[in-house]
Amino acid sequence: MERFNWGFVGAGMIAKKALYPAISKSSIGQIYAVASRSAERALTISPTGLIYTDYDQLFADPKVDGVYISLPNKFHLPTAIRAM
Repeated sequence: MERFNWGFVGAGMIAKKALYPAISKSSIGQIYAVASRSAERALTISPTGLIYTDYDQLFADPKVDGVYISLPNKFHLPTAIRAM
């Protein structure tokens, strides 16, 4: 079975403490890329080292199968719409 490539939008505390550990233990999913305004912060949770400082670049990556939005709540809807 192929791995499911997750793209993280945001590299904040929720991503680091909640979803990152769960996906890291998954036999199916993997964190493929991280998009953050801060490249330095993105590198702290990107196991592949693949980072984007522009969210739209992550959304355009054909290898990203799904997106996890780890931003403040007020940004969830507009970011989800852009991701779609």
